Amino acid sequence: MALYKWNEKNLTAATRVTFDQEDLYEKDLQDVVRDAPEVLEEGLFVIAEEYSNWEESGRSIDLLALDNAGRLVVVELKRTLTGDHMDLQAVRYAAMVFNMTFDQVVQAHRKYLARREREDADTAADRIRAHIDRVSVDADVESSAPRILLASGGFSTKLTTSVLWLNDNGLDIKCVRLDLYRSDKHLYLDSSQVIPIPQAQDYQIRIRDKEKERRAYRKGVEEYPDSDKFHDNIQIASKEHQEELTKLYDWAMTLKKEGLCSHY
Repeated sequence: MALYKWNEKNLTAATRVTFDQEDLYEKDLQDVVRDAPEVLEEGLFVIAEEYSNWEESGRSIDLLALDNAGRLVVVELKRTLTGDHMDLQAVRYAAMVFNMTFDQVVQAHRKYLARREREDADTAADRIRAHIDRVSVDADVESSAPRILLASGGFSTKLTTSVLWLNDNGLDIKCVRLDLYRSDKHLYLDSSQVIPIPQAQDYQIRIRDKEKERRAYRKGVEEYPDSDKFHDNIQIASKEHQEELTKLYDWAMTLKKEGLCSHY
């Protein structure tokens, strides 16, 4: 897709360029995205930069953030046109920050603010609470399943295939392509979400949730064979009773799994 400069009576095409051609490095990209994270996603709140809090690893997360639902997001940036290997790297990082506590997030944000010589470093907890309070009634971060956001000058077929498969199997990975343009003395950055396809994102989430329900149901059937018959009977019951019977079924399965009732 071309980018045009709108003059008074005509359009002038901007020239698409690469980060290499403009002598821009990943640190340059990281600096501008850090200060304007909305270029990747609306409501993104940066917690830390170059985050690393684990032993036996010299690597670090480019940006650690919270999304507009208070969920932890691992952000990885590349200036290349393929983004190769950043998916595997980001999955490893997501595993490393899995189940970060609120206090750990605050500590990371305080260090980030102090390193940037911000006078409000001591207000790290308040800044995070302010972000969470805007989106959630609970003053906590959601880190049990960190999201992954990959941003690059492009993505190879190998990477996109891997990401689509990982998303189908329960992960939440977004790919944002960063296109660079030059017109006269001005440089422009355009961002576009390529995975999931924005128009199909809600549909894909519903499909994923439905698949989780199906797997949970099949697991219950395998562990408790008689539950299959009960579930089938729900489907042929009158519609006015199906909702209550389904709640009863779910309640009974929960009790059984917790070992709070016997199976005869």
